[in-house]
Amino acid sequence: MDVRDLVGEIRREVRGAPNPRMAYALERAAREFCSETRLLRRSFQFTCNPSQANPQQYPVSAPANEQAFALKHAQIQCLPVTSPAQWLPMQIQYSEFFNPAIGPTTPWGICFIPYTMVALNCNPDQAYPVKIELCTQNVVGSNYIPDELGVRYARALGFGALEWLFRQKGNPWYDMEGSMLMMTKFNQEIVKGRGDAMFDFSPGAHMGVRPAFMRRGWGR
Repeated sequence: MDVRDLVGEIRREVRGAPNPRMAYALERAAREFCSETRLLRRSFQFTCNPSQANPQQYPVSAPANEQAFALKHAQIQCLPVTSPAQWLPMQIQYSEFFNPAIGPTTPWGICFIPYTMVALNCNPDQAYPVKIELCTQNVVGSNYIPDELGVRYARALGFGALEWLFRQKGNPWYDMEGSMLMMTKFNQEIVKGRGDAMFDFSPGAHMGVRPAFMRRGWGR
């Protein structure tokens, strides 16, 4: 989706603002929303090669106009391959916790090396297929908003864009009180987005936090 398709969401609130500035505000809000929720994810697959120069590190890539910034999930395929194939979850770690004393074996840990590499915990002893899920965000200046955000979270992006625009002093749309209100609404949408990401859009009701205990007479 072209970010300019969403400008109508905020134009009436910041009359006189140039289209490029509104587009940038929406693009900026989309990046922050992705960064805070880790909701936008892309699959990537590679096969580790024990015979290459550095068998622990492998390049990864995001789709055009998107940038990977974290790992969400990772799996490695058991060998020999059975039918159906068995995949084991990999632990996402910091490279500081890798143990260099471990000899070649089945890698069980993985870390993200910003922004285009991953590293396996230990050298692989065979050529294992690996599947990962990358958290991504739109690239700065691309005029691109992923459809998953532009369709389902246009309201959230509008709040985030207005929060930034209202803080611009010297412009007729400057409104610090309005900016604080939009910040609150944007943060509320981020919380909802985190919930969607946590449960991977699975159906049914989910309760992340139990309701607070309330004594009779409170809240009147």
